Amino acid sequence: MTGVSDPLVGQVLDGRYEVLARLARGGMATVYRGLDRRLTRVVAIKVMHEGLGGDTDFAKKFDREARAAATLSNPHVVSVFDQGQDHGRPYIVMEFVDGSTLRHLLNREGPMEPLRALELIEAVAHALASAHDSQMVHRDVKPENVLISSRGQVKVADFGLARAVTAQTATATQGLLMGTVSYMPPELVTRARADASGDVYSTGVMLFEMLTGQKPHVAETPIAVAWSHVHHDIPAPSTLLGRATDTSRIIPPYLDALVVACTRRQSSDRPRDARELLALVRTARRSLRKGVMDDPALTDLMLASTRHDPGRDERTVPDPDGRPEPPHRSSLRQGAQSAGAPPRPVSHRPTSPHSEPIHRLEPAVASVRLTAPTPKSPTDHSAPGHGPDYRVDLSDKAVDGSSLDPRRRTSAGSSSVGWVGRDDQDDSEGFAVPRPVSRARTNPPTTRSPRSPRTPVFSHISHEPVHRRRRGLVAALLVLVLVVGLIVTSYLYVTRWSYTTAPPLANLSEGQATSLAHSEGFSIVSESQFSETVQKGSVISSDPTGGERVKKGTSLHVFISSGPERYATPTLVGFSLDEARQALSRGRLTLGTLSQAWNETVPVGVVVKSSQPEGTLLKKNTPIDLTVSKGPQPIPIASYVGKSADDASTALGKAGFTVTRTEQNSDTVAKGVVISQSPDRGNGKKGDTVRLVVSKGPVLVSVPRVTGKDEAQAREKLTQAGFKVTVTYNTPDWLRLNVVAGQDPASGRMIPKGSTVTIFVS
Repeated sequence: MTGVSDPLVGQVLDGRYEVLARLARGGMATVYRGLDRRLTRVVAIKVMHEGLGGDTDFAKKFDREARAAATLSNPHVVSVFDQGQDHGRPYIVMEFVDGSTLRHLLNREGPMEPLRALELIEAVAHALASAHDSQMVHRDVKPENVLISSRGQVKVADFGLARAVTAQTATATQGLLMGTVSYMPPELVTRARADASGDVYSTGVMLFEMLTGQKPHVAETPIAVAWSHVHHDIPAPSTLLGRATDTSRIIPPYLDALVVACTRRQSSDRPRDARELLALVRTARRSLRKGVMDDPALTDLMLASTRHDPGRDERTVPDPDGRPEPPHRSSLRQGAQSAGAPPRPVSHRPTSPHSEPIHRLEPAVASVRLTAPTPKSPTDHSAPGHGPDYRVDLSDKAVDGSSLDPRRRTSAGSSSVGWVGRDDQDDSEGFAVPRPVSRARTNPPTTRSPRSPRTPVFSHISHEPVHRRRRGLVAALLVLVLVVGLIVTSYLYVTRWSYTTAPPLANLSEGQATSLAHSEGFSIVSESQFSETVQKGSVISSDPTGGERVKKGTSLHVFISSGPERYATPTLVGFSLDEARQALSRGRLTLGTLSQAWNETVPVGVVVKSSQPEGTLLKKNTPIDLTVSKGPQPIPIASYVGKSADDASTALGKAGFTVTRTEQNSDTVAKGVVISQSPDRGNGKKGDTVRLVVSKGPVLVSVPRVTGKDEAQAREKLTQAGFKVTVTYNTPDWLRLNVVAGQDPASGRMIPKGSTVTIFVS
């Protein structure tokens, strides 16, 4: 079926939107190219199929969803202008994007280079992030809903429409799910419920197809494809491609990880929404543009779940230098989570020249717990081999190298301070910590109450149990405060101190926006866009927008106005209709009303008139009316043979013909009458020549003199001259001399040849 045979083509919806041509037909709606007569602009009109708008509940829901979609303001979202109903069928009026869909691009190009795929997906994620920020879920993310304009702009369509249609058809189809099953998240199949993470899943499937050129799940029936999403993981894209010789087509591990993270079957294991997905996509794109092909830390970042463990932020403190966490620190963190005790500080230098070197505990470790086992002997804790013994010596330096309070220094000359583990053995957490040896210490009494394994030994302080317990409590409290402070500081750095607010740049000039961004510590990436409302050279919008919370040093993407989108009217007059069509298409204009007119000088099919003068600046897709020549107008030719030559010349001249006349004698046609005409019938055109042959009458001959001649001689002479002869006898036969006494006409007179001459014989 062509657009001409579609019954809606040519109709006007609500007296405003003229349906010009059908563009595409989907499962729930048909899209037309239309003209908004009120604003004189080309639009896209999506009309729902008959039956979807039958009940009132659906009409109300469709109205709400269309209004919600119209509130989205994002350069990568197809704008919704209006909505309404026509004969019970809901329709929406959207921005017309002159280009193709991502599906057409995939069918034409096949697998894309990773950098190209990330560029397109970044625009899709940006559009979805805008919707998710407004608490709106798309529910039907697929290549058919991603439009790519002829200028390379990427826009996502159908926001809110899938939600409204799904709500209506859930009953009408007895629970059958609407949507494209190849991109459907598992939870939509099992629970008929989707949230923002479902859009992330569909986007991940789309990225998989862009990188591999094929869909992850293929089956003979749609329901089989849907259940494949539920029961089977989507593999990494690189596993489906052979070894690439072109480095630009190699899929790095962190991009594989991004696809895997987005397409996890458990919705809580994916990025929470498109805003988080956008951050990951931009990180991957920056790394790929820098030529980074393998970064384990970046791969781990892509694979890290942002939702499945609510306590992840509290138990993970990132390295200040951005380095991946060593395995021993991961094990320390696991031990700390299981035990819940503060870390034990370790001396930065050996306590004895003969002791083993002590591995430094890096300050980035936020929570470590060492469990002190119960001593084997409650009365003797100093003898070697009797289990762990935790002891402290004081010196003038703390663990971090800072001076200790001089009032706490020993008077007996103790030389070092350190928390130690098992004597002369490797620490269970991976640190070799020898037993510090005191240079001067009084042996404690052999009979004393058992002390806490965390209570330090001070040679100059009483060893009463109450003192030991207080000192242990103070030490534990100090360590706890230190750990909590470190955790809080790290948390504030990650969540607040490293973030700031993006400055408002809208409506500023490009120079002002650049200066303001640099003063706030941001860099600027600018892109030109047309705008009907923002003057040329000013900022239309920025991403992130003003007031949005962003990380310090982030690049701000600003869209600079190029002014209204205007195109100069090309030269059209004097060109053929096909050439004029091509010129309008190149100039981003469209052909309006086409008319034809007679023209005496311009050949058939050539443009003779345009509704807009050459060089006039017009909006994109403005229709221009053209007048095309039909050639000279035909004129019927009338015959004037046998009529007055003067009358014939006058009539033919008024009709537009050029008349030529020639004269000739005629014995049958009177003088001044048309003997013949060429042409004497049919049609001609203005300026054509009509030739007339006009009679001059018969040939005139001078009458010879025959008076005085005998009858026979007179007859012969007149006959030779071309005359007819009649004889009149004046005398009777017996007196007749046969001599011509007179003639009529008289001699010397010019008369037509063949005329009769009368002679009088006596």
